[in-house]
Amino acid sequence: MLPNERKLLSYVLVRLQPGASAATVQALIMQSTGLRAYTGADFSNSSRAYFIQNTGVIMNVGLSAVMAFLIGGGIAGMTFYTSCSTTSATSPCSAPWARVTPP
Repeated sequence: MLPNERKLLSYVLVRLQPGASAATVQALIMQSTGLRAYTGADFSNSSRAYFIQNTGVIMNVGLSAVMAFLIGGGIAGMTFYTSCSTTSATSPCSAPWARVTPP
């Protein structure tokens, strides 16, 4: 007894002849093969929707960007604070316009 054949076909690109209707060709492909047929825009939208709904790629990239922004801001803040907290004459905050006098 042999197992059922798997459908190993991922997709096929079709170029329409001049004057052919995309809707007609889609219907013929669906009737003859039983597979779905998409235009270029429909295939792009379907792929995008699949990645948004079924994978965590968007969430992971967004979370990584937020974490990088927060950590980078913290490091920059500590660096600026440290460089301005020194009282040497070569400190970047020793310029007259950068001096803060305590009350």
